Order: sequence, then structure tokens, then C-alpha cells
Amino acid sequence: MNSMVRRQQGFTLLEVMIALMVFALISMMAWQIIHGAMENAAFTDKQTANLSQLQLTYSRLERDFTQMVPRPVQGDDRAFHLNGEALAFTTQDNLAAFGRPAEPDILRVTWLVNKNTLWREFSPALDLAANTQGTRVPVLEHVKGVQWRFFQEGWRPTWDSKANIPQGVELTLTMENDEQWRWVFVASEGWPQEIAATSGEETTASTDQQNADNGTAAPADNKAQAESGAAENKTASPQGGTQ
Repeated sequence: MNSMVRRQQGFTLLEVMIALMVFALISMMAWQIIHGAMENAAFTDKQTANLSQLQLTYSRLERDFTQMVPRPVQGDDRAFHLNGEALAFTTQDNLAAFGRPAEPDILRVTWLVNKNTLWREFSPALDLAANTQGTRVPVLEHVKGVQWRFFQEGWRPTWDSKANIPQGVELTLTMENDEQWRWVFVASEGWPQEIAATSGEETTASTDQQNADNGTAAPADNKAQAESGAAENKTASPQGGTQ
């Protein structure tokens, strides 16, 4: 009786190793794609958070500077005082006073950098003792330093006037990664009159040019024409009577 030999079918060792290698390569490529997407998402979230903090800081500074008032306080006879990198002034932006008539709407504000953080210190009571510290709130982290400049008939790095406040304030913010942000704020006093006058003259000149292009006479020309016509009528009237 002849025995039938059955051959068992299966993968060879080489085929198994090749399959494992292909699977490992595919897994590695998939992991790199997923890891890269996760890193990009984390970086985007971080940048968005940083930009949001910068926008909030800018809004907070803008509200303080645009509502400054030249009002010194007890213990500091300067209405606007720069001490190193710390800037102190009086502003009308007291959010806690909204809806509370008995609450004062002005407060003393100090912007300063301490431990790589930009702080806003404020005190609703202006005439406190000199050693009294107000409420300090962190506004922006990872700050390396700040630099101030002030506008009053030109930019200047210091402010010497005790009774007045500048017309504009420039802040250069340096972050820990050496990234710089430069912000310019217009104070409550506004820009100089020379700039406003120049702007008004340019507007008048533009209006006159537009009237000339449209064939419309300026008010002064209309008045001159009216006076000339009245003089001609007055001269011609007696002649008509003699005839």
C-alpha cells in the first residue's frame, strides 16, 4: 500500500521577516505623520494663546493710556512718573466702578516688569500712604524687558514734567525668545495741534481741488461773482431811466 505524502503549506522564514519589515515601516511612517500633526497642533495652540495674551495686554494698556489724567497722588508729586522700567500714572479706567456711583472712577496705575512678568498694579484710593502697595495683577509672562518713549513735540526717552502728561507713549516689549513688539498709544491729550492743522489744510486743499475738477466754484468765487453782478445792475439802472 502506497502511502500518500502530504506536503504542509505555509510561509517560509524569509517571507515572515519581509512581512514584519514592511509592517514596521508602515507603522513608523504612520507614527511620524501622527506625531507631526500633534506637534503642529500643540505649536499652533501655544502661538494662539501667546497672541491672545498679547492682544489682551495691548487692550489693557490702550485703555489706561487713552484715559490718563494729569493728577498726582500723595507721596508722588508727579502726574506721570517713570522709575526705571516702572511707569506710574493716573487713569480713569476703573472697571470696578461701573454701575457703582459711590466707587471712584479714577485710580493710580503702575506698569512694571518683575520676574519675567509684566504686572499691572492699581489702587483706587489715590492719596494713600507712601508705603502702601496696591493690587498687583500679572498680565503677560515670558517678558525679558520693556523700554518706554514719550511724545511731546518729538520722541524722548524720559519724562521730566511733574504736572503734565505726554501726548503719546511708545512701548517696546522684548520677550524671552528675543521677539520684540512695538506699540504706540495716543494719550488723552491727543496729538499736537500742528499735526491737526496740517491735516485740516490738506482736507481743505483736497476739497478745493475736487470742486475745481467738478466745475464748481469755491464760496469766495461765488461771492465775487455776485458782487460783480450787483455792480453791473446798479450801473445800468440809471441809463434805463433816462431813456
